[in-house]
Amino acid sequence: MDNEFNSGKQENTELDESKQENAEVPSNADNSDSNGQQGSSGEANIYMQRPADMLYGPPPMDTNELRRAEFSENRREAPPQYSENPQQGGIPQGGIPQGAVYGENGCPTYPQGYPNPNIPPKKNRLSTGWIVALSIFIGIMMVIIIILSVLVVDKAKEYNETVSENKFSNLDTEAAEAPTAAKNDKVVINLPTSRKPEISDSYYADEATGLLTTEGLAQKILPSQVLIGVYNDTPYQMSSSGSGIILTSDGYILTNAHVIDGAMKLKVRLNDDSQYEATIIGIDRTEDIAVVKIDATDLIAAELGNSDDAVIGEQVAIVGAAGAFENSVTFGYISALGREIETDYSSSGVLNCIQTDAALNPGNSGGALVNMYGQVIGLSVGGMSHEYYDGIGFAIQINDVIPIAEALMANGFVPGRAKIGITYVAIDTELASLYDVPVGLCVASVDEGCDVANSGIIQYDIITAIDGVAVYNSDTITKAMKDKYAGETVTLSVYRKTITDEVTEFEVEIILAQKNDLEG
Repeated sequence: MDNEFNSGKQENTELDESKQENAEVPSNADNSDSNGQQGSSGEANIYMQRPADMLYGPPPMDTNELRRAEFSENRREAPPQYSENPQQGGIPQGGIPQGAVYGENGCPTYPQGYPNPNIPPKKNRLSTGWIVALSIFIGIMMVIIIILSVLVVDKAKEYNETVSENKFSNLDTEAAEAPTAAKNDKVVINLPTSRKPEISDSYYADEATGLLTTEGLAQKILPSQVLIGVYNDTPYQMSSSGSGIILTSDGYILTNAHVIDGAMKLKVRLNDDSQYEATIIGIDRTEDIAVVKIDATDLIAAELGNSDDAVIGEQVAIVGAAGAFENSVTFGYISALGREIETDYSSSGVLNCIQTDAALNPGNSGGALVNMYGQVIGLSVGGMSHEYYDGIGFAIQINDVIPIAEALMANGFVPGRAKIGITYVAIDTELASLYDVPVGLCVASVDEGCDVANSGIIQYDIITAIDGVAVYNSDTITKAMKDKYAGETVTLSVYRKTITDEVTEFEVEIILAQKNDLEG
């Protein structure tokens, strides 16, 4: 019975191995013999012999089952890392690698179809033929790129040379004859006003009042805007350029005096790209205004507005040939009114201007300052240096421009503009100290057609004042002559020093002559 019982217990123990591994040995095990006899307590106790410690090797369970179980648990883990050389019987860390089978010596082997983690995979490399073909292809592409680059550079150079050529030189021009207006004060020119332009309704912001959109303004004013090219020593090379505004349909054009002063020839380019040679009608250096004429008809004249109606904050546009780019339009607002400006043009005086933040650049001079009704309210004259300032431009008020333009068109000069009738060299403080003379205007020549020739003033005399106002350069002359008119009598203070250092100071009265800047 004992053997059968023990045998049955033994089978149960094998079925529940995990419980027996964790079971504790009873405390009365010392009182029992190895054959499992009944102890002093009278109860039957079952004792199992503890298996001897294994030095090395797999557990008692079937090794194939163990490998399958461990393979199933570790198949998705990272490849095992070995602490020892597998050839020397090392034990893998992290489980049995995928596809590995242990041999009799305990080392893993890898059946066909399973990768060996100890052998790095082979890298795919291009064949020699592919490398040669790829190199040839890259070389061909580089040659094509170089050829295309050379062609592009040549085309760009050819284009730049074409653009840089004078736009006027290759086209025929129409010569304009000088006007034959009578040179007397009875001739009166009244500049015409334009009717409301017939443009698309989409260009009106308010058709009832004539207020235009920005697109509508450009459509209206651009046909009346021109580029003026100035030619001097080289007949086919434009030395400078500016802008102009068509005043009449028969070819009178308004611009700044400093744009055309000293020009040997002028050519005008219209909005439709037609070109004409122009003739200077008159120049007024004092107000920096000039009029030229081309021999053309049916031109679209600009509509002249009233600058007295301009208000600060009103939207305006500058139209002209900024940087020789004709038909340029920039928009901004009136920043200030009644600005008294002295320009770099040495012959001009103080100009009454409208200040605007619309972009005004070199080349815009002589162009139009236009309100949003398409009316010219100013003649662009210049701006503050772009090196130090931005958005500060000036235009002469059109109400000051119109009378001068009409006088130039009628007479070639502004009646009443006065001159003394001399040419001079300005004596500044440095020259005065060097030659021990006062500052003033050293007479270089005297116009025999003026009254000053009868006053006794001779070459090298120094005029120190006009009606008590000291004069020694162009600015002081402009100040002294500001309110003077042709035919008016003035007093000149004169200093004379002879070759023997004899000094004489005296005053003379002369009658001011009519000034015509076109004649010098």
